[in-house]
Amino acid sequence: MKTILSNTSVNVLSILLCLCVAGCSPVKPVASGGIEGYAKWCLETGMVPVGIDEYIVHDYNLMTVRGLFIFDVEAESPADAAGIHEQDVLVQVGNSTITDKESFVQGFEQAYATSKYIPVVVQRGATLLKLTVRVR
Repeated sequence: MKTILSNTSVNVLSILLCLCVAGCSPVKPVASGGIEGYAKWCLETGMVPVGIDEYIVHDYNLMTVRGLFIFDVEAESPADAAGIHEQDVLVQVGNSTITDKESFVQGFEQAYATSKYIPVVVQRGATLLKLTVRVR
């Protein structure tokens, strides 16, 4: 069987997925690191967090509306190794409470300045889990 996608292609597709899921336009970057910062941390962690709206709350029966919904986790990524699952809700990165994509970028940038091991808190159902993501 012939491999259709190279690692580079997969990385480019991952960035495009981050952009599409985030609802961001490359010409209108988000604050605090811009869309490049958001895509960077999606790739560095292997997860795609998205904002929580009423549709996500309803469709996934979430118990919270604060944080970012984990839409996707790449197999064998740092997020996967840390124990983060799809449909978790990311509520804290380092010392930063996560409220939107900007706080996601800011949290990782600040925590990464001192360590490749980033403490995160995710909510899974009614349980808060403290995990550590080792960034690539």
